[in-house]
Amino acid sequence: MAITMTEGWCTDPFELHEARWISAGTPTKLVRDGAVEAYEAVPTRATTAPAIPLHDRTAAAHGADLLRSDRAVRDQRSAMNRAASLILVHTCD
Repeated sequence: MAITMTEGWCTDPFELHEARWISAGTPTKLVRDGAVEAYEAVPTRATTAPAIPLHDRTAAAHGADLLRSDRAVRDQRSAMNRAASLILVHTCD
């Protein structure tokens, strides 16, 4: 029996969402429909389809969207823009 070590976005093997994050070949609770990511518990039932790796077409070319983890200092504007982009605003009816 071959062991797969798939890591990344794949088609959802439970066929509940467009994509599910697979880590070391195991489905996780991170799911995606279009550009919207969410958490949903991994179903306890067996998978109904294979998890086929997806190639993210939105990734920046040449790693322009990546920041090295050993980079000690970021400029203040860059840090503030990054923090602002991570804020999720909820509204009540």
